[in-house]
Amino acid sequence: MHKWIMPHLLLVSFTGLLGGITQPSPSQEPRTVHAHRTDAPIRVDGVLEEKVWSRSPVTGFIQSQPDDGKPASERTEVWVVFDDKALYVAARLHDREGERITRRLGRRDDWIDSDWFTVAVDPYNDGRSGFQFAVNPAGCVRDWVLFNDENRDSTWDGIWESAARVDAGGWTVEIRIPFHQLRFRPRKEHLWGIFFQREIQRRNETANLTWIPRRESGYVSRFSRLVGIRDIRSGRRMELMPYTVGKAEFSHPDAGDPFFDGSEYGLNMGLDAKIGLMSNLTMDLTVNPDFGQVEVDPA
Repeated sequence: MHKWIMPHLLLVSFTGLLGGITQPSPSQEPRTVHAHRTDAPIRVDGVLEEKVWSRSPVTGFIQSQPDDGKPASERTEVWVVFDDKALYVAARLHDREGERITRRLGRRDDWIDSDWFTVAVDPYNDGRSGFQFAVNPAGCVRDWVLFNDENRDSTWDGIWESAARVDAGGWTVEIRIPFHQLRFRPRKEHLWGIFFQREIQRRNETANLTWIPRRESGYVSRFSRLVGIRDIRSGRRMELMPYTVGKAEFSHPDAGDPFFDGSEYGLNMGLDAKIGLMSNLTMDLTVNPDFGQVEVDPA
């Protein structure tokens, strides 16, 4: 009799164990964001007065914290346009308590307790790599290179423009990202990944256009789709950074030494270069590097 009861009990226990596993809730499907071409000049000053910002915005941000999966507490509106040379992103970040917006100053790439607006793009649309740019209400900026879906490198400092302004209704931001700072394959029409995030510091709130649940992994692979970009070129990617270093040393000369009067002067110079050979291949070149500025292990 026990030979029949024991397998039955084991089966019930095993089935109950499987039933207790919590399946992750499905995250939001990637959104589609449309980029519109503009021929009118855009002044990056944080004032959304250009006609291109009167189009219907992208909205509907979802929290990842503190209330995972719920709509953002404040409305955020985003626009994306482009011309022959750059991608432009503008945002109106509504806030019913504008006087409580947190805006602190800090160095570039420093993480500051502040409100933030972040845009990230995946020009290869490979779900693994990209570039990320963030601006806070005080105009401080951060930027990263993204790789392996979830990793980032903040030592990269791209050349881009941004401006932010705080007003009674919240704050606004404008960002200009030159195409020559990005890497993408030459083609007639492009499909990129794009991501928007807003942080409200006083509420410890983080909200994204595409919801990424806190308990799920993945970042670049979850980006929304950016469509509408066509007939653009990355341009010639070349950065030249010459340097010169002057040196002066003063000490007490040895008595009777005709070759040293207590002063010594020197001059050093060199060049760092970054040259784009292909869309996914860049050559880094240095001539007589300034080792005082090289990011290496001090040992």
